[in-house]
Amino acid sequence: MFFAFNNGISATADSIELDDSNCIIRKISNLQIVNGGQTTATLFHTSKEAKENIVDVLVPVKISVINNADNSYEIIKSISKFANTQNKINDADLSANDPVLVEIEKMSRYMLTPIAGSTQHYWFFDRISRQYDNLLAQNSKSKSRKKAFELKYPKACKYTKYELAKFYNCYYELIENGKIVIGPHCVVDGNEVNFRAFRDYVMPNLEVNQVFYEDLIAKAILFKDVDKRHGTKRSKTPPIGDMKQVMVPYSIALLKIATNGCLDLEKIWKKQQVSEELSDYMYNLMVKLNQYLIDNTPRSNIIEWATKEDCWQKVKTEFQIPDTTSIKDDIASKEAIEQRYADYTEFDTEYYDLCKRLILAIEASTWDKIAEWGKDTGCLTLSDQNSAKNIAHKIKFDYELNKRELEKAIAIYEITSRNNYEIFESELKKENDNCKLSTNTVMQMIAWEKTLLVLDCWQYKILQQSILSEQYSELRESELLLIIKQMRDKGFVLN
Repeated sequence: MFFAFNNGISATADSIELDDSNCIIRKISNLQIVNGGQTTATLFHTSKEAKENIVDVLVPVKISVINNADNSYEIIKSISKFANTQNKINDADLSANDPVLVEIEKMSRYMLTPIAGSTQHYWFFDRISRQYDNLLAQNSKSKSRKKAFELKYPKACKYTKYELAKFYNCYYELIENGKIVIGPHCVVDGNEVNFRAFRDYVMPNLEVNQVFYEDLIAKAILFKDVDKRHGTKRSKTPPIGDMKQVMVPYSIALLKIATNGCLDLEKIWKKQQVSEELSDYMYNLMVKLNQYLIDNTPRSNIIEWATKEDCWQKVKTEFQIPDTTSIKDDIASKEAIEQRYADYTEFDTEYYDLCKRLILAIEASTWDKIAEWGKDTGCLTLSDQNSAKNIAHKIKFDYELNKRELEKAIAIYEITSRNNYEIFESELKKENDNCKLSTNTVMQMIAWEKTLLVLDCWQYKILQQSILSEQYSELRESELLLIIKQMRDKGFVLN
């Protein structure tokens, strides 16, 4: 009776290919389940863990093909919203597939922490509810496998969409039309209100890059330390008071004011902890703030008052923030912070345009061949194979590649070039009418390389092969431009 009792699965796709009878699906591109995740998970675990035979189980599936590529995200979001109206759906869940959150999730899976102790690990972003728990369950077949997973992704370093919004909004203030729309009072007002503010005012303009992610994790470490120092009734030491949900966000917001926005977040990221001096400073700040709110709140319910913009305005203008002399080593100069972002932006602009040009010069069909080659030879990991297929899909449908995908694509391109450059043969036969590189330029590069030897063997072969052709393909010219950049970074100057 599964068919009769179950509402089925709703999914979206970019395209569907049927057989001649129009009754059997041959191929689905970019399948996404928007309603029916629990059903899918139940079927999976039943078949794998309980070893039950589910061959005769029928599940109705509705697949909506999205032809409007430019507006696909909004359409899928709306389908998800209306397909889930029978249950309470939170704003955070409806926003789970937002490109910003997807990009943060990707960074959380490949950005290892610095070596602050004996091991490195990842901060796991739980973009989809219970994502961490499901992966932990899958990796709990043996004690050694579970231990390895928990070392790689410590539970204490897991954070949800709600927590992400808390970490960010505590340390950020945004004023629109004279109203503070982002501030610590939003955090006090609860998960839904705070995330909605983050989604509406922050996410549309957020650029996710390496510096942003490092600072985000630093804010997470700061938040968790301040939360721990406040204490609870179960703590070994008595808590500061009964208003932890107010003290933590308000004290962090005041810290930003006290340091003029120059708290050394990079130091926290590298150390993976706050200094003793900073931790003690935050404790003392919370003690004073707690007493200040008790003495100066015009309402009987302090927590309710703390959700108001007027409360935050009053606190930040009247409260006497403690002197920051004790934490001078935790404050960076404004110039150093600006330079850190400028260095990343300069690198970003110079490098990624060349990467994008090279990756887009390779046809989608070739990326599919790379994925198959990687699978057959074992030269590419399963993650790399999936990335190659994803790149093929995005190029085929003219979707924008983000920075992380470009980095991944370049890494896959280099592995493929090193082991099987012949796979690009079809791309190399295409003539580029706008070619700007001359044979003389390549000759200079070869002469310089023979002296310093900074290139890999496969890159040097590209230089040698280029001499034989007066007309370069788009791929070959893109390769040469990236090689020139690499050589220029080592001191090469084109005459």
